[in-house]
Amino acid sequence: MNPLLRMACIAGVEVAVRLHIARGDDLNARDNAGATPLMLAAARRKKGVVRLLLTAGANPELLDSQGVSTLAYAEKGGCSDCVDLLRNALDILDPIKASELPGEVSSLSSVSTQANVPKAYTTQAFLSRELDSCKAEGEPVCMETRLRKVAEVDGRFIPRPSASGEVPFLKVEESLTVKQALPVDMGRLSNLIDIDDEPLDSGFESDWLAESEAVAPKGDDTVSKGTRELQEAIGRHKAIDTDMEWDDIDLFLPARALPVVRDEGEGVRGLLLQALREGVVSEVDLIEVCRGADDCRDEESERLLAFILGDLGGVIDESGAWACQLNLTEPTAEEEFLLVEALEFAEDLASGRNDPLRYYVKGLKADLLRAEEEVSLGREMEEAGAQALDALSGWPAGLSMVFEAADRVARGETDYGAFSSEIAPGEGEEESIGATAIEDDAEKDEEVASDPRGAAFLSAISAARSAGGDQVRVRSALAAACLSRGFLLELARKAADPAGETFVSAVRRQVVARERMTLANLRLVYSTARKYMWSELPFDDLVQEGNIGLIKAVERYDWRKGFRFSTYAMWWIRQQISRAIDNKSRTIRVPVHVHKEALPILRQRALYENKTGRPETEIETSRRMGVPIDKVRFFLAAFSDVVSLDEVSRDTGLPRIDTLMEFETSDPASVVEEDSLRELLLKIIGSLDERAAEVIKLRFGLGAEEPMTLEEVGLRFNVTRERIRQIESKALGKLSTPARKENLALYMGDQFEWKRPPPPPSSAEMPQSSEDKHAREVTCPQQFADPLKDVFQSDEQSASARSPKVVSERQYELLSELLEEARMLGLTVEDARPHGGQIRVSFAARSDAAIRSIARKLMNAGFALHLGNTYVK
Repeated sequence: MNPLLRMACIAGVEVAVRLHIARGDDLNARDNAGATPLMLAAARRKKGVVRLLLTAGANPELLDSQGVSTLAYAEKGGCSDCVDLLRNALDILDPIKASELPGEVSSLSSVSTQANVPKAYTTQAFLSRELDSCKAEGEPVCMETRLRKVAEVDGRFIPRPSASGEVPFLKVEESLTVKQALPVDMGRLSNLIDIDDEPLDSGFESDWLAESEAVAPKGDDTVSKGTRELQEAIGRHKAIDTDMEWDDIDLFLPARALPVVRDEGEGVRGLLLQALREGVVSEVDLIEVCRGADDCRDEESERLLAFILGDLGGVIDESGAWACQLNLTEPTAEEEFLLVEALEFAEDLASGRNDPLRYYVKGLKADLLRAEEEVSLGREMEEAGAQALDALSGWPAGLSMVFEAADRVARGETDYGAFSSEIAPGEGEEESIGATAIEDDAEKDEEVASDPRGAAFLSAISAARSAGGDQVRVRSALAAACLSRGFLLELARKAADPAGETFVSAVRRQVVARERMTLANLRLVYSTARKYMWSELPFDDLVQEGNIGLIKAVERYDWRKGFRFSTYAMWWIRQQISRAIDNKSRTIRVPVHVHKEALPILRQRALYENKTGRPETEIETSRRMGVPIDKVRFFLAAFSDVVSLDEVSRDTGLPRIDTLMEFETSDPASVVEEDSLRELLLKIIGSLDERAAEVIKLRFGLGAEEPMTLEEVGLRFNVTRERIRQIESKALGKLSTPARKENLALYMGDQFEWKRPPPPPSSAEMPQSSEDKHAREVTCPQQFADPLKDVFQSDEQSASARSPKVVSERQYELLSELLEEARMLGLTVEDARPHGGQIRVSFAARSDAAIRSIARKLMNAGFALHLGNTYVK
């Protein structure tokens, strides 16, 4: 069956069906299921198509491959109109079956013509009747005689059936007789095709127009001869150039036509052209060009245009020396192309199509994971990590790289965090205390011992090194070292020998599982970040921080707990986003714990202002909240709004930086005093060892150079900034002794005070010595004090408003409460204060939030870390 005819019958497109009928397509053809076009139309209740097919001669008596008739298709489709049409067509064929075909041929032809039934219907009806008559008389069916009658009547010939059982009718001459007749299955006679005697162009005679044949005129020899002579004369002609030579003239022809430049404004084009030619653009001109319709600054447009000017090689001049616009000539063709590209690039950037967040959202198409898939991925990551450590323990080249990394950490060249993830404080501390990798360097031993996690890492690698060929011990030591994922990936990239293929395969499996777990939960990050759009952080940064939290959740997911990963990851994502808001939302960063402590105070002040209509004073806040006045002032100063110094003040009309500058003539006495103070400080610093003194000079700019950061000093000494911080902290501790502070009493003025040390709990039990009564304590000037130390020691800051006895008792009570809290956590506390001794707090071999919190409190209370796990004061 023609596929287009089948589609037309199914869809009920009568116009297409008429076209196929006019083309002469077989209306009784079958598809793969044995259905005819009439069956398809009847089953889908297309009565118009059924009427067209019946009128065109489609056979309604045919059966499909399952023996289902066309009428059954119509009844199954539930179309009464189609059923009526088919029954009427079948009723027309019934009289033909009842008539006697052996009679006069003319009578048969008359019946067939009157009923307007095709010859195929007549032939098939005759064959059916003959077969029924033979069966009724009990005689064998002699189809040769019956078919010969048909051939004599209609001039048709039935050849041998094909393999499929179909017996098509073919048109033959009138004199052709039947040579051989085979038994024909009457159930397959419905496939017979009848081709009428009409020519193919029947019915189209009126559409054809006869075209008369054109007769060529007689040729004229004179015309052809004249044309030939003219062409020969043209061929013999030679042009003579009398113009001047063009050798000295150069023409510039561009490779392509200049594009149509959209009107982007002469100011923008002028700035871009000035950046191309001069390389400098005034900031004043940039601001004026980018001003909006309301004459306000458009900082976003300024940022965008400054970015494009930088790509063109231009520099923004903030001094205003280039404020006068140069009279630039028209741009050359090359400059015009650069200007057009720059303007198109600016339009593309401003449209938002290149926003990274847009591509991030388009990538949120990963399918969500089911609970069993999360468990499967969690197990896959865990098993792959275990197999990676198993393979690494038996891979000599990989172990050598691990040992080399540990040596670099021991030498202070890099931080242990580059090779190891977070290790709980106290893990392997027995090994880290007794087995250090560099016993000959006391300073480096002290550095390792001061960080329990770094000491645990070195101790674990040392145990793996000393295990020799025992793969089980090496595997256990590597697990204790907690090698980071980045370090394992680096080892996999450097694996070149076949012995590391197992390790590389395990690492890749772990990466694939982790990546699938991460990508499947990116939509959770996006939905969570939208809830924090109230913050001052851009939404892109919120999403990025959420991604970091999601990765942390994947790293720490434990599939054995039985909870869904999305529930677990939600807390990590929220924690990371909230921590980022606290750390990065403000220009001046404030620690997270300070932010949490100040947030209730700031919220209460805002509520008070909304209720009373005026801001609350600092003293009122201090009294109402029970917070020291110094801490309130610090919070208000730290969380005040940041104002740009370049912004013009409404009061003076000048930039704020101009109103802050006060140029005064330096006092000679002040200069001499500063030089004397510098010499005294250098003398005190000279009492330290050479390296510590040099670090202090570089950090505070006491030499000929400006103050340097920890990173810069570390690069100079070829050590990490953490090591420089440790050296600086130790040196400042030595410089803070009362004996050295006494030398600076003349320069400290009123800040130099006489104070008594904290008294014991009972003066009767522990009498004070004369030295304790006259002990002197020096407090640093306020301008050099650490603001964070003021927060942690708020009670000491407010001591000026209290008596020395009340302050000492309060400090003793706070310290006692801190020690009681340590005892409740299971820590070992040795308090020898009643006997004039020290306080020792020893940590257990565990790490959690409570332990880390108490450790920070001990450090803020003045405790010092000793031997990696004991705090002493």
